[in-house]
Amino acid sequence: MNLNLIYLMYGLAYFTMGLAIWVKIRPLLDNRLARVFMWLVTFGLLHAIHEWMEMFVIMGHAGGSDILVVSTLIVALSFAALLQFGVEFMGFKKDLPRIIRFCPVILLFLWFLFYLRNLTLEEGMMLAEIWSRYTLGFFSTFLTAYALTSQRKEIANNPIIAKSLLLAGISFGFYGIFTIIVPETDFFPASVLNYPRFTNLVGIPIQIFRMLSSVAITYFILKSLDVFDVMEKRKLVDQMQEMTGDLEESEEKYRTLFELAGDAFLTVVPPQGEIVDTNEAAAQMLGYLKEELRGLSSSDIIAPEVLGETKREWTKQVEERGYFLLETIWRRKDGSQFSVEISGRPLEIRGQLLFQLIGRDITERRQAEEALKDSESKYRSLFENANDAIIIFEPENEIILEGNTKVNDIYGFSHDEFVGMSLKKISKEVTTGEKRIRQVLRKGTIDNFKTVHIKKDGTPINILVNASTIEYE
Repeated sequence: MNLNLIYLMYGLAYFTMGLAIWVKIRPLLDNRLARVFMWLVTFGLLHAIHEWMEMFVIMGHAGGSDILVVSTLIVALSFAALLQFGVEFMGFKKDLPRIIRFCPVILLFLWFLFYLRNLTLEEGMMLAEIWSRYTLGFFSTFLTAYALTSQRKEIANNPIIAKSLLLAGISFGFYGIFTIIVPETDFFPASVLNYPRFTNLVGIPIQIFRMLSSVAITYFILKSLDVFDVMEKRKLVDQMQEMTGDLEESEEKYRTLFELAGDAFLTVVPPQGEIVDTNEAAAQMLGYLKEELRGLSSSDIIAPEVLGETKREWTKQVEERGYFLLETIWRRKDGSQFSVEISGRPLEIRGQLLFQLIGRDITERRQAEEALKDSESKYRSLFENANDAIIIFEPENEIILEGNTKVNDIYGFSHDEFVGMSLKKISKEVTTGEKRIRQVLRKGTIDNFKTVHIKKDGTPINILVNASTIEYE
């Protein structure tokens, strides 16, 4: 019988199992059960390599003894990985004693000491592989069989998947029996359960039974992998539910902000600017009911005299920077007008291009600006037409910042010559002036002190000074 072909098929079955499991669980490695099955992937790939190395040894390739050394180590590692799979599968739904969780490491360590001790012996590798099967192989296959059969209903709610796990467990049980049939030696149980005696009794080499059981294991394990399809679908459903919940929460928060905002919020459809949504602030600002605003266009609420200019500037800013911010005039339902600052940007909702507008009534700001301009105009008129010279300067370096028309008449300097000059240049009593400035800074004001200044032509003039601090921009 061609053992090479048997070993080839034997290894191919486990390699297929390992590779197929890896492909199935790779996207799900954040799932604990998927990580447990990684140990079965390791077992399948390592055991396949071991069987193919055995095939090379049987074929008589050069370096067979070296291959045997490596092959023996690999089979032990594969059984250790299988044992780890059985332990973690058992502990997937319940807690296990710590000693059981460390069992794979302990057995592998003890076997490895035996392996090192037998490296130099003539039959050392055969003995090492036999003991790897009696210890790691026996415990790993039967623990895995028990884990798959006892935990199948806990792992899989689907009866078809549970049945596949049961049959995979039974197949591992048979494989465990075939595992402890080893080459013949002079110690028990190898002296009884060995290759020659099994072949004489059954008429078929044990390798064929191992190959058949590996094929059965691979078949039923691959059928049971549908459990990961169920998990992936469940994960997608959970993600969709979470996303839907987040979206609903986000929409609720947006709607709350939209409705409670003090500014006017309008959602419009370009290019006509049809209003499709609005908040209560916009309705109150424009004097409409919310239902009345919906269906109007932006042209209905923008004052006709600024409509064209507003739309042009709006379009220009969006093209240049993706959003707009400008001032315009809105018209209420009753025809009255008021100044607004509007801002917004395009957005896409459910595949439709919309514009989100925010409008703020700036009437009070406009009135304040006009009042400020009026106040500044009155101040400038008073400043320029005063009968006394008024000089504004900064106290640290006494640099003149401004002066009225009377200054030019008294000192003989033009306005441009006077501004930027130091006050010290026109003072004959610099030290006294510095002292007076410190007093003003300390008290805020000083009245009626006398000093002597100098005109542009050098003529001294007596000055009566009243000074106070002001904020000047």
